[in-house]
Amino acid sequence: MDNIGFVKTHTVSIVEIGTDNETKIDIRSGEDMSSGATVIRGTHKGQEITAVGDTYFKAFQQFRDKLLEAGYGMKCNGARLNAAPLSKFESGPKVYLLEQGKPAGKDSAVNIWDGADIDEFPDSGKQNRFYNKWADAQKAVGEKQARKAPLVLKILVLAPLIISFVWKVALLFDSNWDYRWNLADLHVFIKLLIFYGVCFTITAGLAMSIIGTVMACKRNNTPFSVLGFISTFDSVIPIIYFFLAAFFGGVP
Repeated sequence: MDNIGFVKTHTVSIVEIGTDNETKIDIRSGEDMSSGATVIRGTHKGQEITAVGDTYFKAFQQFRDKLLEAGYGMKCNGARLNAAPLSKFESGPKVYLLEQGKPAGKDSAVNIWDGADIDEFPDSGKQNRFYNKWADAQKAVGEKQARKAPLVLKILVLAPLIISFVWKVALLFDSNWDYRWNLADLHVFIKLLIFYGVCFTITAGLAMSIIGTVMACKRNNTPFSVLGFISTFDSVIPIIYFFLAAFFGGVP
């Protein structure tokens, strides 16, 4: 294999479709050093079959389809109808064996070339349609789960809104909050405790709202993403207020 690196040889059983005639062929796989593409080659009845793909599985599918055109099916995991690569394995000889309605698990990862006792040999089109159907179902499940916000996410997003609301209500009922303190005031210590306690609580609320917003965005949960942004903005306002009160002699 000219200019091909990391060449590996795989011995695979192939069967003539419509008969029980089974034989083994040696298939070589490697990487084109100039383009990075995966190259798979094998010789059957004196004829060389070559497949090239930008991912390992695409090269395998092309090779398998050429064998099918010649009237032969491959008895290996990659030839199963439910074999499909996920991003983690796209660049190597690994596939997941999928089940409709179930997510792909680690225990379903297998080697493309390992033998499989199968008697049906779908082409790439059928394989891709199976995968698309599986992926659409998983996407629908994922979107449904994303809309169900877990308790932790609800707390992280809603608690800062509640904190901010309580602070605004307290401010509404006591419009004479004034932090231009006289150090000789006997109540200055209590005022300090209250001031820094409120500052700490609201700052913690801001941190919570930021974490909650990030979590909601990762889960594609639009309602809680929006609430998270509102919560973050709402938490910043009292922090700015207290900053002005502490460092600029009070806010009128």
